Amino acid sequence: MLRIRRGWRLRDVADRCGLSTATIGRTELGIITSAHVLRQHAASLDLRVEWRVVGRGADVARVLDDEHAAIVNALAATLRRSGLPLEAEASFSEYGERGRIDLVAFDPASETILVVEVKTELADLQDLFGGLNVKTRLAPTIAKRLSWPVSRTVTILAVAATTRNRATVRSHAALFEPFARQSLRGGRISVAGGGRRLLWVAASAVGRRHWLAGRRRVRTRPAAMPAPGGTDAPSR
Repeated sequence: MLRIRRGWRLRDVADRCGLSTATIGRTELGIITSAHVLRQHAASLDLRVEWRVVGRGADVARVLDDEHAAIVNALAATLRRSGLPLEAEASFSEYGERGRIDLVAFDPASETILVVEVKTELADLQDLFGGLNVKTRLAPTIAKRLSWPVSRTVTILAVAATTRNRATVRSHAALFEPFARQSLRGGRISVAGGGRRLLWVAASAVGRRHWLAGRRRVRTRPAAMPAPGGTDAPSR
């Protein structure tokens, strides 16, 4: 246990997070009374609590990934129509840094590598920009593995064009200022000028009526609600 390894008593942890020793003891035994208690306990040990929601089958993962995959597919189709070689889910493991890039493509005419990051919802901006910086920096190394003679890099942040995402960009204007703005229209992605691009992707561009990402309200009531457990409620 981390507490034991640090040589801390239950009282030491309790004093750091403002909880009772009894509560700390119960939490260590897996008896968690609330999310707030768990976060406080974790913070006292310099830990962060992350939640994972697991559903039956692959339903939850499918909902989370479906819109992301739709954008990646649309961008890949657009780049292929332009005749650009590309690789989806390009993995890298360089200098101790590992990860994947949603799309990398190469424009031979300008010797440009395109690093494409897709986001359906702009949430953790610190993680987003940190990851983009790593992928942009390692792009020439990835290009060398693919035998692409690259002389410059264009980083494209493709984002679902939702009201919430647009509001996030407006409220963090200084962070997004280096990104030239464009939309996915006309079946072409421009690489002229290099640098960074913020590519807005409308739902209609991927054959959808609207994006679910970022939505918090449902305005119409469904005809019938399933009973708990996933089965339809019996008729009365």
